[in-house]
Amino acid sequence: MTERTRLVFCGVQLVGCTIGMVGNPLLWLAGNLLLFPGLQLAIALDAMLNRVPTPVVRIAVTVACNTIFWFACSAAWLKLRGKQQV
Repeated sequence: MTERTRLVFCGVQLVGCTIGMVGNPLLWLAGNLLLFPGLQLAIALDAMLNRVPTPVVRIAVTVACNTIFWFACSAAWLKLRGKQQV
């Protein structure tokens, strides 16, 4: 990933985690949409383990899954554009 992509990723994850914890339903929805791919896997893990993970573990799983997702999308985008990843 490029430096710009890393900064955008960190910003999106930070905003998503922050506004996802607000009590307002509209902000909660917006935060969850920003964390979408990883949050779905964290919720599935939470359901599979019968609600064992704490919110901190859920956020860690969400960010880890989103990191993998963003890295794969970034690599695919650079490959389609014909640029080499450093």
